[in-house]
This record gives sequence, structure tokens and C-alpha cells, in this order.
Amino acid sequence: MMAVAALHAAAWQSTPMAAGIHVTDSIGGAVASLDYTVRAALGSRGEASWGIVWSRTSPDDYRGLSVTFAAQGDADEVYDRSITVTQYTVSGGSRRVISTADYPARDIEPRYDGFSIKLQVRPTGAIVCGGTAMPLFEEVVDFAADAPAALGIASTSALTLLQCDLQCDTLSRRRYIDPATISDRIDVADRHQGFWAYFDRDTDPTLASIGGSYELATVPRDDGEPGYFIIYLGGARPGSQWRPGEVKGILTPTIFSHHYDLLWLDEQGRTMTREQSATFDASGALLTLSFPLYKATVRFSRRHAAQ
Repeated sequence: MMAVAALHAAAWQSTPMAAGIHVTDSIGGAVASLDYTVRAALGSRGEASWGIVWSRTSPDDYRGLSVTFAAQGDADEVYDRSITVTQYTVSGGSRRVISTADYPARDIEPRYDGFSIKLQVRPTGAIVCGGTAMPLFEEVVDFAADAPAALGIASTSALTLLQCDLQCDTLSRRRYIDPATISDRIDVADRHQGFWAYFDRDTDPTLASIGGSYELATVPRDDGEPGYFIIYLGGARPGSQWRPGEVKGILTPTIFSHHYDLLWLDEQGRTMTREQSATFDASGALLTLSFPLYKATVRFSRRHAAQ
């Protein structure tokens, strides 16, 4: 379960690449959102194409978008022609063109300044755009958000990769623990374990909303890692996708007493990890979940047994 951002621009800075397909990232789970940005400089003044590929499940199966640049004359010539953008699929090694379009391209120098291509995925769909200082094109593309597979770069000639960034939020497969076993998992001598009921909140309604008056349990993690699972037991609003026994969050110990880093799953199962934390008061009576970027704090009071 992760919402990650694999930010690796530095690792790819000024990396020479031969013609062909180069896989840069592989994503194991479904994604809620994704931004994949590549910037490269062509090494040839002849006609050349390069672009990105996605949903690559094998060398013979993937989707892609390429940008073709016309041949360029002497070194002082400013590129003042159109670029050709092609969407395609490769299935079983056979390439099929989906669409081809020409776009005006004035005053760009793809061989020295570089050219950027960005794949952006949101719940409403996916687009690919490209350009230099300003986008020259934007096209809607098909992207299987439930199985994104591998991402990479495809080129017909040598190029220099100047930037390659990936940021994505994955949809976590919800871990399930049988609610009937939770009482047996809890060590009553540990004040960080137990049953909890919604107590109160301090939130900015323009930034965050609470999905209900949650009833939770905290139990030791059973995956070999230190900390606790937060188990959802009930209290969500009608229509919620949560079911009792699913892991709603993970508490990871910090160097501070009674203080934990918090990974929290929202209503859609997207992970939230940015600066969240959880704190138990010294008596073990209150559990406080803090989401500072959303100006939200939610408190839960201890219950001595599941009700």
C-alpha cells in the first residue's frame, strides 16, 4: 500500500540513450492519479521520432505516443515547421496506428534545448501533452489505470535524456482482518492497542471532510513490520465502500513516545501519507489523527470492548 512519488530526475540527468525502448518505471498496482514527465534532446539533425510508452506488459504489448521532427538544415536554422504526433498500440508485436496529427512548431530547438512530453492521468481520464516552454499539443489517450504496468521511452535515434519524473498515487488493495479475531489480537497491557470511537474533530470543511463517525481498532501489524494496523469496524456514512475488518491506516513508530507516522486510506482507497501523524495521550484514553496539510485533526476515545 503506497502513494508514491518516485521522483528520480537526478538519476536520469543528461543520460545518453540509444535508439529503442527504455523502460524507466514499473507500477504494480492500480493508480488514482499519475504524472509522468520526460524531457530529451535529439542527437541527430535528420528526421527523428521519440515519445513515451505505457501499459507495457511485455516487449510486444504496450501503448505509445511519438513525436516526429523533420530533418533540420544548418546549425543556425531555427526549427519552424510542424511536428507530427502519432498514437499507436503494439499487440503481439504488431503495431497499429490509432491517430496521427500535425501541430505547428515555431521557434523550438528539439536537438539542443530539449523537448518535453507529459502523461497525466486523473480519475476523469488521461492526456499526453508536449512542447518546450509552452505546450504545443495535447491529446486524449487510453490508459488502463487499473493495470498501468511499465512506463518508458521509445526513440528511433540516439538522444540525451534530460529529465524523467514519475509521481503517482496508487489505489491500495484493502487488507482484511476478520473482526471476530480482533479481540484476541489485542494486548490489553499495551495502551496503543484497543477499540476506539469517534470523539470530536477540528477541521476546515473547505479542505477536508470526515467520512463518518468511525469506530476503529488498533492491533499489532502481522506483516513483520513494527507498528499497528488501524482497522475499520463501522460508523461510515451510508453508501461507503468500507466494510468491517478492512485496514484503514497504518501506524509506524517514530523516535518520539506515543507518536506515529500515519498512512491513511481515504474513501476511494487512495493512500494519504504527506505529513500525517497519530498520537496517543499518556493515559491511552485518546487517539489523535492529524492531517496538517488539510488543517484537520480527528480524535477517538478508547472503548474497553467491541460494542
